[in-house]
Amino acid sequence: MNPAAPGLKKKKAAIPDTESQERYRQLFEQNPMIMYVIDLDTLSLLEANQKAVRQYGYSKTELLKMSVLQIRETGEQEKLVKYLAEVKAGKNPSAGIWHHKSKTGKKFLLEISYLRLDYDGHDAIIAMAQDVTERVRVEEQQKTENRLKQNQVTEAVIAAQEKERALIGRELHDNINQVLGATRLYIDVAMRDEEKRDELLKKSSANLLTAMEEIRKLSRTLVGPPITHIGLHDSIEGLIDDINQASRLNIRLTMHDFPENDFDEKFNVNLFRIIQEQLINIVKHADARNVQIFLSRNNSEIKLMVIDDGRGFDHKKPRKGIGIINMSSRVDLYNGRMNIISSPDEGCQLMINIPFPLGHSR
Repeated sequence: MNPAAPGLKKKKAAIPDTESQERYRQLFEQNPMIMYVIDLDTLSLLEANQKAVRQYGYSKTELLKMSVLQIRETGEQEKLVKYLAEVKAGKNPSAGIWHHKSKTGKKFLLEISYLRLDYDGHDAIIAMAQDVTERVRVEEQQKTENRLKQNQVTEAVIAAQEKERALIGRELHDNINQVLGATRLYIDVAMRDEEKRDELLKKSSANLLTAMEEIRKLSRTLVGPPITHIGLHDSIEGLIDDINQASRLNIRLTMHDFPENDFDEKFNVNLFRIIQEQLINIVKHADARNVQIFLSRNNSEIKLMVIDDGRGFDHKKPRKGIGIINMSSRVDLYNGRMNIISSPDEGCQLMINIPFPLGHSR
């Protein structure tokens, strides 16, 4: 118990002597917490310390002529009356955070705890409070930012799904469908023209192989490789081979002290998808000739770097495309950091650091 002033004591307990009372008064007056005494019968303020005087902006004389309702926001006054009635009835309700106001009308939030006591014959409580306005503001801001970020992630996922559907549609219509359409014509003619039959059937067979290969490539792009069976290193090398065949890029992969079997498939798939996303960005936008991928691990973190010698961009200008949001979301799953360093005509560096062991925060 922290007695607050002369005459302040727990029920059926007395402060022993004048010297002790003075010590208790000093503890009350100079306490860094906001402290005041409330009469449970009249709801008037019986005592307040220096911190309370500064917080509310009233003089001590003014405060001690006021009801506790006058330092609370109007919307919570009825709630406070019911709360204090429960305290007086011997219940022990949780105090929590309340809205308060100062003499100038400034509003703030106080987190309150209390102790019931007898104060010079008054059935009272001593309230002990901390200003948590800034803490609550930061928490609410964080919640808002988290909601916005989650919305961005959701939008990115939906956009990525639509992008995949569009890709499938284009590939099926513009490529595979054309090959199959030509094959059908070959077969129709072959059925009628015995002289051309063998040649047309050979062309049809070749076209079917082409269509099957295009479907395989499309499936691999959308579903990703079976990392469990071939491993992360071979999956990345397969991705590099596919891109090298379709572009003029020279891509090199270096993995140092990275025991991929120590990580689960989900983590390896996320790393693969990040690398895949960045390589696609490079192919589409960078006009690069060379790309280097570095993947390593030490005692405290996993490092991934993807460096290209393309046209670069001004990294100070916001770039919040779907690809970047997707990569950032995957990094956030493991409490990691993602940085992009670039400038016009100077290429681009994607740097990712993920705490190790996985799941540890920085």
